[in-house]
Amino acid sequence: MPVRLINNTENHGTFSQWEKGFREAKYEYIWIAEADDYCASSFLENALAPLVKHEPVVISYVNTGYVNAEGLLMGDVKNDIDYQGKGHWDESYINSGLDEANQYSYINNTIANVSSVVFRKKPGINYAKLFNGARKFRQAGDWVFYVEYMMYGDVAYTDKVLNYYRIHGNNVSSTTKAQDHISEILRIQKQFTKKLGLTKRQQANMQKRIKFLKKAWNV
Repeated sequence: MPVRLINNTENHGTFSQWEKGFREAKYEYIWIAEADDYCASSFLENALAPLVKHEPVVISYVNTGYVNAEGLLMGDVKNDIDYQGKGHWDESYINSGLDEANQYSYINNTIANVSSVVFRKKPGINYAKLFNGARKFRQAGDWVFYVEYMMYGDVAYTDKVLNYYRIHGNNVSSTTKAQDHISEILRIQKQFTKKLGLTKRQQANMQKRIKFLKKAWNV
C-alpha cells in the first residue's frame, strides 16, 4: 500500500484535518490516529472485520482503555459511555445507525475516542455537510459527527480494549471550560431532538443529563 506524507503549513483545527484526511484518502477504510493515542497490534484486524464482512457497516469501533502518564491501564470507557446503564457495550454487536443514535448516542457521546474507530468511506455521504456541522461545536463536534455518520449505515462495536487514550494532568479533557461545554450540549440536544424525532421521555432524559453534568463539573 502506498504511503503519502502531507505536511500542513497552517493549523485549521481538528475537523479541518479530519476532512482533509477523508478527502485525500484513496481507499475505502479510514482510521484517524490522533497524537498520543496508541493501539494494540490486533486493533486493525478486529476493527476492520465487521466492515469487511458486513457492507452496511460504516462505523466500526473497539473498547478504549485509559492509561496514565506511565502507561499503566486505569480502566476502560464503558462506565462513561453507558450513561443509561443499559449494558449495551457488555458484548460485541452490530446495530443500525438510526437505532444506535435513537436509543443510545442521542443522550451522550458513546464513542469516546476517534482513534478507536475505522470508518467506511463511500459514495453518497455528504462529507462537506458532516464536517461543517461538526465545526459548529468546538468541544463536542465529534459527537455530532458520529451521530450524523450513523445515519448512513450500521455501527459495529468490538468488546475488546484495543485502543488506548493517555491521560495527563494537563489533559484538555480535564481543563476545558465546563460552562461552554454545557452550552454546546444544550445546542446539540435541540439539534438531535429535531433530527431524530425524540420523545418527551427522551427529552426528559436529556434534561437529567444536563443536571448530572452540572453537578459533576461543579457548574
